[in-house]
Amino acid sequence: MKIRNGFVSNSSSSSFLVAFDRIPKTVEDLKTMMFPNGEKFVDSYSESMSTLEVATRVFSDMQKSEWRNNGPFPFEIALIKVNKGDGYVSDGMVAIHNEIIELVEGQLREDIDTESYTVKMQDLLKKKRELMLSELLESERELYDQIKDKKIFVFKYSGEGGDGVLEHDNIFRNLLHIRISHH
Repeated sequence: MKIRNGFVSNSSSSSFLVAFDRIPKTVEDLKTMMFPNGEKFVDSYSESMSTLEVATRVFSDMQKSEWRNNGPFPFEIALIKVNKGDGYVSDGMVAIHNEIIELVEGQLREDIDTESYTVKMQDLLKKKRELMLSELLESERELYDQIKDKKIFVFKYSGEGGDGVLEHDNIFRNLLHIRISHH
């Protein structure tokens, strides 16, 4: 039996990959997207925040990050990790990565001109994206079809520092999202 002497942390954190139909223009706009039923408060284990406070924080976090609308989508990465497990890379993906490495090394040796390099790299990245999509399960493909034209943001919230409500109370429940727990 192990006995700890001193401070023991029980902190947690989660990442949220959230799909928006459009980028909200104001905090109120975001609040309406997140809480369309007019909720006023969000309660967690021992904390409470107004929905306006939640929307203000999320809006601020959105201003600090870029939305992603081209590959690889964080959703695709998360889905492949869920489907295959962390660290899984298919043989096809290894082959594409090897081609990319050879192409970069050729560019560094100046064996290939910049225009040809750019065209070949774009082709390899397109092949990589197509392979990633082909590896998705049918249900994951349906999710991908739902999010492909949306604005994707990544948020990370921790149970420490007053973010417990943001991490644990399903604040994105009215938006298409994936939660990745880092407990």
